[in-house]
Amino acid sequence: MFERSDKTLPLLRLTIGILLIVLSVLYLVLGIVACVNGAALNGVLYIFAALALPVVGWVILSFTLACAADVKIIRNKLYGESNAPIAEYFTAAYKEGENAPLNANDNLGPMLENLKKMKELLDGGVLTKEEFDALKKKYLGDI
Repeated sequence: MFERSDKTLPLLRLTIGILLIVLSVLYLVLGIVACVNGAALNGVLYIFAALALPVVGWVILSFTLACAADVKIIRNKLYGESNAPIAEYFTAAYKEGENAPLNANDNLGPMLENLKKMKELLDGGVLTKEEFDALKKKYLGDI
């Protein structure tokens, strides 16, 4: 559903990356030309800008793309879509399936495991039928 809008992140990153490289090379050339023509102070400033621009640009670009990816992750969770198209923008802490479930049915796994354990306790005689039914109603009443 959102495949088209998810393709903008890599394109944006590529475009801004190329722009940062071109501007850095331009500042470096301007700095060298200024130093050769006798304006050493201006040349040093241009060379410093050529070195600082990619670093500052990369930090700003990374932050911006991380924010955009976070918005898309939230959107995908709301609509039950996969986050695979934007997986390259995830932080190390986020991995598909480790965070909150994409939909309510994903919560059933732990609940079913608990019900199976309670059934084993019922079969083992630890729980009575009434206690088991009350616990089952408690777990299944939330669905």
